[in-house]
Parts: sequence; C-alpha cells; structure tokens
Amino acid sequence: MADSARFEDGWYIVPWQVIFRDVDAFGHVNNAVYLTYFEWARAQLWFALTGAAGLPTDIGFIVARAAIDFKLQIEMEPMHGEMVVFEPPSLLELAWGGDRLRFELEADGDGTKLTFTVTMDELGKATRDGAGWHQSLESLGRSLAGEPRRPNDSGHWRERRDR
Repeated sequence: MADSARFEDGWYIVPWQVIFRDVDAFGHVNNAVYLTYFEWARAQLWFALTGAAGLPTDIGFIVARAAIDFKLQIEMEPMHGEMVVFEPPSLLELAWGGDRLRFELEADGDGTKLTFTVTMDELGKATRDGAGWHQSLESLGRSLAGEPRRPNDSGHWRERRDR
C-alpha cells in the first residue's frame, strides 16, 4: 500500500511523482499514462477500504471502461535542444531551450566526481527547476550507491523547491 496515501476532506489522496518517461515533448502527461495513475490510486483505495495485503489477487474486479475528458488543449512552442560540447568520456554540454546543461566527470581518488552546472535563461524558474535537478541527482546517487529508489513523492520535490 502507498505509505503516504490518505483520506483527506472526503477524498482519498495517493501522492504520485510524475517522472521523465511519463511526459511528452510538450511537457504534458499522455492520456494512457493518466489512466495508469488512476489504476494505481484505485487499487490503493481498494486496499485501504478492505484491509487487503496489496496483492493483485486481493482485487476481485476489473475496470471495463475508462475515459478522460480534458478541458483545454495544451499550446506550447517546441523547445530546441542541441549538443554543444561532446568530449567522451568526461564532458557533455547541452543547450535546451534557453538553458545550458553541463555535465563534467573527473577522477576523484578511487571514484569519479560529477560536476553538473545549469545556466538558466529565466531567473523565475530557478527554484522549480533546481528542485527537480536536485531530486534527479539525489536519485542517481542512491542508484550508484546500490540503495533503493525513493518512492514517487511530489512532496519531496516541493520541500526542496520551497526552501
């Protein structure tokens, strides 16, 4: 069962972190992915209501039909990305929209040091994007250390953003 799922003001809340593979080039979540989120939340609610252990066999019914009606079409200009510097195995720099992303690797004792630098074209997005990068790099660190992934938790991103 989702650790942070809860009833709140008549709703059952199941926090979920949208990850990179869930979004398209326009930054929005594909309809089929939304339905996956809803399926997860439905299962978590069922487990909470029935006290079930959370196994697939604990759900005795299926959803035969699901539909989503969207209120607005997303309209965004496409972003242009370009590899500016590529010097394997130690340097990669990308221009993405108006930002520059630079990944530098260098020997550091028995390991390797990653220096990640982002130069942003808009001051106002630094807090939001910085929190997202921080969370992504933390996830990379956990993976490299052989530690388990953090559960998808948008609250963790918000905590970093709001510091």
